[in-house]
Amino acid sequence: RGSVWRKCDLQVHTYMDPKWSWPSNYPAGKDKENERRDKFNGDLIRYCSSNEISIIAITDHNTAEAIDDLLTKNKSLNYPITILPGVEVISSEGIHILVIFDPNPKIDLKRWNTWRETIDNFLTDIGVQKPRFENEAQRNVPDTANETVENIIKKSIEYSAIVILPHTNSANGGIFKKGDSRTRKRILKRCRILDLACELAVLADRIKDIVKELENHGLKPSDYAVINTSDSRKIQDVGSKFIWIKADPTFEGLKQIIYEPQLRVCINDRA
Repeated sequence: RGSVWRKCDLQVHTYMDPKWSWPSNYPAGKDKENERRDKFNGDLIRYCSSNEISIIAITDHNTAEAIDDLLTKNKSLNYPITILPGVEVISSEGIHILVIFDPNPKIDLKRWNTWRETIDNFLTDIGVQKPRFENEAQRNVPDTANETVENIIKKSIEYSAIVILPHTNSANGGIFKKGDSRTRKRILKRCRILDLACELAVLADRIKDIVKELENHGLKPSDYAVINTSDSRKIQDVGSKFIWIKADPTFEGLKQIIYEPQLRVCINDRA
């Protein structure tokens, strides 16, 4: 199974995102919240399955509230896709980070009864204060962690998680737009998955940009898994930008792209 190419989107947001708006065909009203969420869970999973998206990671800012119910729904549907629990955080330097956790139930270190609890404890450990947003009711501005990227990476390892640097060339938290070159080089030596999060029309140019940035930092581009993600805020956008991964549809399969990026990642079309 590890020799099969699988479509993968590693930055998917849910109704917990401040930019989310419910489609008009969803039940309205506060008393219909649970019904709306359950419909979302089923619709997202079925949409991914029908569009041959094998793996997604849920990466809402500063919360994991949507993950447990989504995993329960996926189980009830007999696991048509792989859903990886994750979160997006902002370091003390203003750099955005995707943290994706190993869902293996045999892991008991740094695990609580639910993903909501586990990721909430992770957020506390990296110094994301409560409330997690500047305006908790509107969830409009996610709080920044007190820890640097390097310390967040260390803490992620303790939690059996991997780290991705998203939208690397964006002024909104991209690694290549923040800090000095020496700090960036230290970070890039510890994180080997870099996300473009760009439109397909400019994909070739963004790949050239990231190659140039890595070379300018004295790093070897072929050592990095360069990926593309949808950074989606509605179901129809999931998988609009994606990568192919040649690996089992598991967290361990995903980890292999760190060690064999040239063999296991295809950002354009399947080899």
